[in-house]
Amino acid sequence: MEYKPCLDVLKTNIIRWYDFKENSNILVVGENVGPIYDFLNKNYETVALDKATVNVVQKFDYIIIKDDMSLIKKLKNNLNADGTILLLMNNRCGVEKFAGIDEVKIVYKNNKDFFTKEEIETKLKEQGFNKYRFFYPLPNYEFANAIYSDEFLPKYNDSKLANNNIYLEDKNIAFDEIKMLRNFTKNGNFTKFTNSYLIEINPKSVEKAIFYNNIRKDEYRLITKIYDEYVFKSRYSESSQKHINTIKENIEDLEKHGFTLLDKIEDNKVISKYVTMNNLYEKVIETIKSNDVEKAVAIINEKFNLITERFKDDETDELNSEYFQNLSTEGLFIVKKAYIDLVFENMFIDENEKVYVYDQEWIIENCPLEFWLFRIIFNMYMMNGEISEIISREDMLKRFNLFNYWEAFLNAETIFQEKIVNKEIKEYYDKRGECLSKQVIAQNAELDRCNKIEEEYNRYIKRVKRLNFLKNIGFIKS
Repeated sequence: MEYKPCLDVLKTNIIRWYDFKENSNILVVGENVGPIYDFLNKNYETVALDKATVNVVQKFDYIIIKDDMSLIKKLKNNLNADGTILLLMNNRCGVEKFAGIDEVKIVYKNNKDFFTKEEIETKLKEQGFNKYRFFYPLPNYEFANAIYSDEFLPKYNDSKLANNNIYLEDKNIAFDEIKMLRNFTKNGNFTKFTNSYLIEINPKSVEKAIFYNNIRKDEYRLITKIYDEYVFKSRYSESSQKHINTIKENIEDLEKHGFTLLDKIEDNKVISKYVTMNNLYEKVIETIKSNDVEKAVAIINEKFNLITERFKDDETDELNSEYFQNLSTEGLFIVKKAYIDLVFENMFIDENEKVYVYDQEWIIENCPLEFWLFRIIFNMYMMNGEISEIISREDMLKRFNLFNYWEAFLNAETIFQEKIVNKEIKEYYDKRGECLSKQVIAQNAELDRCNKIEEEYNRYIKRVKRLNFLKNIGFIKS
């Protein structure tokens, strides 16, 4: 599969979010660090070195090391007293190593570029570093689209777990990596089996999680940072400032329609209050899983009625012909501006059933509100296929008289996505679907494999601990 130059910008995501202090100098060390160096070099005094030629005497505020733990010992004297090291490491037991048959043979191989989380921690402490933070990028540090920390880990049904690895065309895939990662996450083992790590030594960061929109066009790409009390959404580059301005207009308009927004705009950032309430999406999914379909349908109906009531003064007879070709308007509630991001993932409810809304980026003019309802159901089944065993998507659509609109609305969704998605990046990511079609293990074998891998992982860790103990007491040589 031909590498796309547009992917180079995504290689900066692993450090693009980081709050480097002004006028700092940064050492970037490792192979294939060009995109990171180029990005930093625009704003800081940076030095890039190949790891085979490290021989510097200068002191640095930050040292970024890629894939070589031995360089920590060589370079720690080049770190200022209050300096920080950012270490990018592959995980020996990352889920991609098990999903890709050709990679399995290197999992337990003695390779200096691959370590488990436990091994990394041991080596850091051996070098005298006791203060550090682990971050968990998905799908990996090369193309980070979501970056978690121990203070903010994903739930097993988190849609961002779908930010899977990118397989090449010639790979033999053993099983669906997404399903496997969901199983690990459900068992509390997400941090052990993520594909790679970012370790901040002598940490200064306060962010709990960072999210990108890798597949979007540059003008729509944003950076989302989650803190203890707030969520900040800022532009990815200068070209996405216009999108921030659009979000500001959306916030103001939705407030006029009676919605309680968690968002506000300050200093060209979207600032949202961080809340721990369950979102409406989780409530509906859990209700369905408890086999109370009627209650789930009632919740969806209630919110649809709420939306139609809030926008009753915006009703129009004009239909957007770009999105909805040859669609009869009979029975549809068409509004001048449909906020299609009023999906349940972006709605929180408190103990008094009050609804709070956030993250409203998109509108379609002269659009049926039924399309908004379609998107809610479409997302539910795309991210939670298991609910089909309780009520099929077809039956759910029929409950809301949407079944006959399925093809028309799906076509409208495709048109919308084509407007905001970077075609080259999407094509590269889509190769995964082609690779998964070559699976050699029966479908739904992930759970059984997950249990076996966890058992083998625990045996491996015990073996490493025994070897380290014997080395420490001098029984065997290093």
